[in-house]
Amino acid sequence: MDDVEALTKIVRDEKIMKNISNGKIWSINRINKFIQWNMNDKNDPYFGIFIRAKLIGIIGMYDTNNIRIFINKSGKGYGSESVSAYIKHMNLDEVYARIDDDNIVSRHMFEKLGFTYIKNDGDVAVYRYVKEYAE
Repeated sequence: MDDVEALTKIVRDEKIMKNISNGKIWSINRINKFIQWNMNDKNDPYFGIFIRAKLIGIIGMYDTNNIRIFINKSGKGYGSESVSAYIKHMNLDEVYARIDDDNIVSRHMFEKLGFTYIKNDGDVAVYRYVKEYAE
């Protein structure tokens, strides 16, 4: 399976997308637009998350300083490891995460990584990471 097929499998999986992207799976058109945007956007790149050369997720930024992760291997520590590595690689001093209220696993993961709950925005919990406080 190539990376485009693997990405398609991730963003068209209702279980994964339940807490991301307004709960809607992505259309083929949206997937293609995302790939083109990512190839051209040098400021907010998305990176693949790979295990043994197999794409299991993607991680990146949207709206300038909000981190987003899509991953299909929940509960194995890959999400925590990926978020931590992304923050270090991108040398981020401050970043936000918007997490669906119902996504207790993700909320707990971000809290373990030093993100602090700030407020609710509708049915989304907003978390903030500040490097100097997290270290």
